[in-house]
Amino acid sequence: IILIITKKYKANRPEKPEHIKFWSPILKERRLVALWFLQNILTLSLTLTTPRLKMLKLLEIILLECGRKKRLITYGSLAVELNRRIGRRVVPERGRGLGRRISKLLHPLCDRYYREFRVLPGSVVVLSKTGMPAEGYFKYLESRDIFKKEGKDRRAFWERKVSEFFEFCHKRW
Repeated sequence: IILIITKKYKANRPEKPEHIKFWSPILKERRLVALWFLQNILTLSLTLTTPRLKMLKLLEIILLECGRKKRLITYGSLAVELNRRIGRRVVPERGRGLGRRISKLLHPLCDRYYREFRVLPGSVVVLSKTGMPAEGYFKYLESRDIFKKEGKDRRAFWERKVSEFFEFCHKRW
């Protein structure tokens, strides 16, 4: 899509294309360009994918926004926001199945981000009761050999991972 727009722009050479906001002087800052990219290009590509990929991309966008704003999000709030952005109910917003469904979406996203950037976006998703991730978060990290149970303080480890993700989002976006 970007190539098509670029080729059209180069071929026709209009003064300033009205339909492409990328060239406006307001969006020249790197963060605003990244935000514009998240809102427009990724959202546009969501229409070309399967429902599961669409959910994963929306989840990624939501978690990156949380990281950029340096805030945590509860499992319930994440489910509500995901359902709102998709336009229908795809994950339960409360109850037993909530954590399981959100975790199934978080695991591939965390795998990819840890492999590529050494950060865990799922660290910003917490339980409303404790303010920390659920037990499954630590079990998942143990199964991937990211967290070793022996002699480590869970809270300190989690706080370090959250700060690493916030730092990553601040530098990248």
